Amino acid sequence: MFRAYERLADVTEEIYREGSNLTAAADASGHFADLDAVSPMITVMADETVHNLRASLDHLVYQLSALDSGNHHPAARFPICDTLEQFRTEATTALHGIDAAHIERLDAVQPYRGVQWTRRLLELTDINRQRTLVLVAPDSDAGAPFYASTESTRILAFADGSPVVTTLGDLAREVSQLLESFNPDFA
Repeated sequence: MFRAYERLADVTEEIYREGSNLTAAADASGHFADLDAVSPMITVMADETVHNLRASLDHLVYQLSALDSGNHHPAARFPICDTLEQFRTEATTALHGIDAAHIERLDAVQPYRGVQWTRRLLELTDINRQRTLVLVAPDSDAGAPFYASTESTRILAFADGSPVVTTLGDLAREVSQLLESFNPDFA
């Protein structure tokens, strides 16, 4: 988790540093210009943050496999599934050697159970999602075009309109809480 928080801090700092570049003038039709002036490092760091969050969850499962079975299982990983059937299928290899009580706790945070943060993490794991950053207006509807006739400060967001820093920060907190909930199991 340290690396995820470190990269999140880097993203935040880079966005702050790029400040004036995160402004775009509207064209004659009211649409904002492309983000050519924004550092590509922001996208790379956002991608690395997502990767480190997933790696932290995978590491939890890897350690649970050793705790529960006495062996580290190389295929151990944290599954994120849209259906119970998919979870059951993936659990046979990804959660091999993990006891039923731990599997139940991992199952409880699955998207098919209505848990939004794991669904969002799964979406952002899709490489095309985190490589598409756009400018959006503060308090605008996600996905709705924003029109203006003058320059205006914008928030850097994923293609669906969710703010990069807020979204990654929320995901980091959720992953941290899940990891911390397993601390007593390792004591």
